[in-house]
Amino acid sequence: MAGKLINMKKIALLACTVLLLILPYTHSKEIFVENGQSIQDAINASMPEDKIVILSGVYKGFRIDKTLYIEGKDAIIEGGLEILANNVTIENLVIKDALYGMEIKSSGNAIRNCTIVNCSNGLHIEGNENEIVGNKLFKNRYYAIWVDYCYNNKIISNQIYENGNGIYAQHATNCLIDQNVIENNEAFGIRLQSCANVVVKNNDIRNNGKGIYLCCRSENNLIYQNNFIGNKYNAYCSNAGGNIWGYNGKGNYWSDCFGKIYEIDEKNIDEHPAKKPWNINICRENKIYITYPVNGLSLIHISEPTRPLYISYAVFCLK
Repeated sequence: MAGKLINMKKIALLACTVLLLILPYTHSKEIFVENGQSIQDAINASMPEDKIVILSGVYKGFRIDKTLYIEGKDAIIEGGLEILANNVTIENLVIKDALYGMEIKSSGNAIRNCTIVNCSNGLHIEGNENEIVGNKLFKNRYYAIWVDYCYNNKIISNQIYENGNGIYAQHATNCLIDQNVIENNEAFGIRLQSCANVVVKNNDIRNNGKGIYLCCRSENNLIYQNNFIGNKYNAYCSNAGGNIWGYNGKGNYWSDCFGKIYEIDEKNIDEHPAKKPWNINICRENKIYITYPVNGLSLIHISEPTRPLYISYAVFCLK
C-alpha cells in the first residue's frame, strides 16, 4: 500500500511538472489588428506571450504592460510607444510625430527593424539589457537614441542620421555601440556622459557636429575600429577621464589625422590610428518611407493635399 502511495505521489508530481512546462504557452496566440481598430484594446485583451500583428494602416500610440511580441505589417504609429513590461519584442513598425517615439522603462526588450521619424526624441531607454538592432532613426528634433542610468544595453546596426543629436548615453555602464551608421546629426554622433566600460566599435561616424564627445568623467571606455570622417570635431573631450582608443593594435580611422598618433587630450590618445577607413560592412537599405497617404488610398481621395510626406533619402551598402 505504501508503495502505491509513493507511486501516486510521483505521478502527481510529474503531472504538475508537465503542467508547469506547458502553462506559459497555453495563452500564446496571434491577435490581428486591422486599420480602424485599436492596438491598445488588443494589448488589453491579450495574455502574456501572445503575438500581436498590426496590419497596414495608421494607428494611435500605445503602452505595453505585459510580455508580448508585436510585429507590424506596413503599420504606421502616430504617437509614442511606452514599454513597461520586461522581455517585449517589437519589429517592423514606423513611428512618427511623438514627444518620444519609444520609451523603454523595463529590461530585456528587443526593438528590431523599426523606423522612428519626426519625433522630438526618438528612443529613450531607462532599463537594462535591451537590444536595439537594425532600426532607422532620422529627422528627430533632439535625441535619436537616449540611454539613461542603465547597463548592458546593446545598440547594433542602426542607421541614425539627420537628427539633432545621435546617441546620447549618460550614467551608462557595460553597454555596446556597434556597427551603426551615424551621420549628419547636428550636435554630435555619440556622446558619453559619466559613462564607464562602454564599447564603441565598428561604427561609421560622418559629418556630425562632434563625431564622439566624452565628458563628465567618462572613463575606461573602449573605442576602436570606428571611422570618424568629416565631422566638425572628429573627437572632443571635456573633463573626461582616461579612455582606451584601440584594441590589439587596432585604432580608429580619423580623416584629420596626419601623424603617427591621434591626440585628443593628454588622457585620450589613439596610438594606432588606421591609415585608411575600416571596411565596415553595413548595409543601408534603399527604401522610401511614405507615411501619408495611407497604403491603398488613391491620390484623388486625399482631402489634405498640403499634408507633408515623410521620406527618407536613398542610401547604400558600404562594401
